[in-house]
Amino acid sequence: MVASVTEEHGATRDEAEARPIDVELISTITDKALALRLTTSTRDEIMRYVGELHGSLSLLVDQELKGREDVVALAQISRARIFLKSKETPTQETPPFSAFAWAREAASLTRRLLWIWTEQNGTEHP
Repeated sequence: MVASVTEEHGATRDEAEARPIDVELISTITDKALALRLTTSTRDEIMRYVGELHGSLSLLVDQELKGREDVVALAQISRARIFLKSKETPTQETPPFSAFAWAREAASLTRRLLWIWTEQNGTEHP
């Protein structure tokens, strides 16, 4: 299932809908990323979550959540799209604090979109 959350953003609607949403896996990724502490986390620990968070967030954005009826959902989807387009995904050269801040924001947005997705699809919340 890890491959399902590491796909690149920009899939067609049919491709996105065909990919599974593994609520438990995405929840675990966001929980672990949000548990990182800047004072005790190494760059390698932070970078381990960057790809998984980017993939998870992209996967949820590509799901075309039913945000048109829900102002809150629409706002979160817009925030996630803007984040993915405007923020450079950290690399090994990115300063640790910048990578840490990016990971926390990505995890927070991913968690919010996952909550919306579970509400709309009648699945168990993370």
